[in-house]
Parts: sequence; structure tokens; C-alpha cells
Amino acid sequence: MKVILVVTDSHGKNLVFVSAELHSYTLQEAIHLARDGAFDHIYAVNGSTGAYLRTRPSAPQREQLDRLSTCRTKPRVLIRVRTIEDSRS
Repeated sequence: MKVILVVTDSHGKNLVFVSAELHSYTLQEAIHLARDGAFDHIYAVNGSTGAYLRTRPSAPQREQLDRLSTCRTKPRVLIRVRTIEDSRS
């Protein structure tokens, strides 16, 4: 199974993985799938802070988890406030 998108938080932690079939998996679900060998180029690692996923070094650059991530830096939120006066003009 190929991962096409990784949703991360502002600290860079991978939270949700989306497959080419557009199925989404939480980190825990993805770890179980990786341990079962379900993902192409992705494997589970047990670290001191818990389990996480890594991309195999042989994976193409375009399939590296960092490349598939939605957030590489802290997100910026832009808000446009529309006032009543704006809607009258």
C-alpha cells in the first residue's frame, strides 16, 4: 500500500496517514499496518518515547514521509473578518 499524504501537527509529529486508495489511518493504525508489512517503503520503529514510522532509505524522494507531510513548519492562519459595512458595498 502506498502512502500519498501525511498530516502532521505543528511540532512535526505524524498524526494521520492517507493511502493511494484514500483510506486514512491514525498513527497507531499505521504502526500496526507497517509491522504487518502493509506499506511500501515504511516501517515501524520503537523509540524511547514510543513507536513511530520511518521511510526506508531505498524509497524514492517523492515517497519520503517528510515530503508527504502537510506541515514542515508551524502553520500560519490567515483570517479575513468581514464586517456588515463590507457586505453593503
